[in-house]
Amino acid sequence: MFAVEVQRQLLDLVAEEARRRGLMNVELVLGGERDPRLPEAAVDLVLIANAYHEFSDPEAIMAAVRQCLKPEGRVAVIEYSKENSRVPVAGPHKMSFAEIRSEMEAMGFQLRHVLDFLPMQHGLIFSR
Repeated sequence: MFAVEVQRQLLDLVAEEARRRGLMNVELVLGGERDPRLPEAAVDLVLIANAYHEFSDPEAIMAAVRQCLKPEGRVAVIEYSKENSRVPVAGPHKMSFAEIRSEMEAMGFQLRHVLDFLPMQHGLIFSR
């Protein structure tokens, strides 16, 4: 399992938590702003939780994500719902279902499943 973070301090926190929990199968990776720095065709599932909206260059990072996925690999994107006014998160940190879907599909990903049980977030699973 890989844990990717672009900030060294946060990656160190992940390392500390993995050690505390005795998780020995977590490989820590200091990613870049445009590249998660993962091996090619090595990943079954990429989880992007409450972070996609922060990407400065989503096309570049998602092209790199595509390369790290195995042929049947998937990408799960979870973002706070812009449509839900009760979500206690600032507007720039929310995305609509349509925004997530249209951006991912424009980059060549296909929507495969919607996680409709999340009360404040959208969860969409895409394939290559």
